[in-house]
Amino acid sequence: MPSRYQPWFDRINQKTSDELKKPGELRDSLNVSFDKIGIAAKRYGYSQAGDRMNAANKILGLHPYYNSSGTAQLIAAANNAAGDSLIIQHRTVQNYNVIIQTISGKEDCRLEMENFIDFAFGVGYDKTDDTFLTTFSWDGSTYSTSTNVTNAPTGKYICALHGYLLIANGNDGSQTYNSRVWWPTPPTTKPYSLAWANSTNYWDFQPFDGDEITGIISAGMNRAIIFKQRSIYLFDPIAYSSVKIADGIGCVANRTIKNVGRYTIFLDRHGVYATTGAEPILISNSIEDYINDMAFDTIDELCAGVRDNRYYHLFLGTTQGLSNIELVYDITQDVWMPNQLQDTVYVYCNYIEPVVTTSTSTSSSSSSSTTLTETTSSSSSSSSSSSSSSSSSSSSSISNSSSSSSSSSSSSSSSTSSSVSQSSSSISLTVT
Repeated sequence: MPSRYQPWFDRINQKTSDELKKPGELRDSLNVSFDKIGIAAKRYGYSQAGDRMNAANKILGLHPYYNSSGTAQLIAAANNAAGDSLIIQHRTVQNYNVIIQTISGKEDCRLEMENFIDFAFGVGYDKTDDTFLTTFSWDGSTYSTSTNVTNAPTGKYICALHGYLLIANGNDGSQTYNSRVWWPTPPTTKPYSLAWANSTNYWDFQPFDGDEITGIISAGMNRAIIFKQRSIYLFDPIAYSSVKIADGIGCVANRTIKNVGRYTIFLDRHGVYATTGAEPILISNSIEDYINDMAFDTIDELCAGVRDNRYYHLFLGTTQGLSNIELVYDITQDVWMPNQLQDTVYVYCNYIEPVVTTSTSTSSSSSSSTTLTETTSSSSSSSSSSSSSSSSSSSSSISNSSSSSSSSSSSSSSSTSSSVSQSSSSISLTVT
C-alpha cells in the first residue's frame, strides 16, 4: 500500500527501537529546536546577565525580589574570595555591587529565598559542614535576623503559600527535624508581621521512614507539595491535613521542582515526572539515555528553570559523554530538546528587570521626559560569566535510525545546513 513520506523531524525517541520508530522520530538531536511543528531549527542562545560576583567561586543562590513599593532586585549569593564567608549581594544595573550581608563561617551554604508580605525571606544549608544559615528577612534595604523571623526555625527549603510561609527540614532551636514543616501564624492586619509558634504550627511527614524532605513548592489552591526522596504529599495548612500522592517516587534535587503551566515537574532518580496534585506521571521516556547516564553522586545539585510558562529547562551536567547538557521540555508538544551549553548552571530564576530609558519630546516647550519600562529576562547562574551567545560556539545536529550528521553554527549572518536521512530518502534542512 502506498504511504506518504513525512519530510520533517519533530522529536527524539530513545525508548523505542529504530525499527519501530514513527515517522519523524529521531534517535537523538543536539542544539536543535522543535518549537514549530515541521521545522527543526537551531536553538536560542543566551547571554551574560550582570558582572561576575567572584570569578573563582560558583553561585550558591539566585532570587528575584519585588515589593509593593516598586523595588526590583536580583539577589545572588556566593563564597567570598577567601572562601570562608558567604556573601549575599544584589545587582544594580549590571553590577553586583550592593552587599546585603557577609556571613562569616557560612561558606558553601545553598541559599533559598521566597517573597512574602513585601519581604524576601532566606534559609540555607551546607551539607559538607552540616550547618544551617540563620533565617533572615530583607526589605530591599535592611538585612535582619529578627524582623519577622524572631524564633523562626532554620531550614533547607522555603515556600510561600497565600497567607502562609513554610520552612522545611530544619532546626527549631532545640532539635533538627528533617521531615517537618513549620509556619508562622498567618498575618491578618496591616502592616503585616509574622509570629512564629514552632511548638504548635508544624506538620511531620512520616518522620520515621528513614527519609527526609527534599523540597517544597506551592501548588495553588492553598496547597503545597512536599517532596521526600521516596514519597510525595499534598499539604493543606488551612485544613491542617496532608495526603500522600506518591509512594516510591520522590524528588532528589529541590532546584529541579518547578511549576510549568498546570504541572509541577521534578527529577526523581528514575526520570522526570509531572503532577497536577495527583499521582505523578513519567515524562522522560523519550530521553532515557540522558537520564540513565547522569552523575548520581551529585544529583542533589542539579537544577531547572522555566521559560514562557511553557518550557522546562533541566540542567543535567555531564551525561552521554557530553558536558553541560541541558534538557528542554515543551509541555505543549510533549517534546524534549537536548542542548549543550558553554557553562555549568547552578541555579535558574526568572527576573523582570526595570529599565530606565530617556526620550526627548518634540513639543513646543522642548521638555524631556523619563519613562520607566520593563523587560523580561530569564537569568541563570553558571560557573563562567564570559560567555556570549552560546549558540555561536555550539553545533546543531540531528540523527535518526539510519545515519546522522552535524553542522557547525557561527554567529555570522551566513547560514549552514544539516542533512539528515531516513530510510532511503534524504532531505536538507537549513539551520540559521
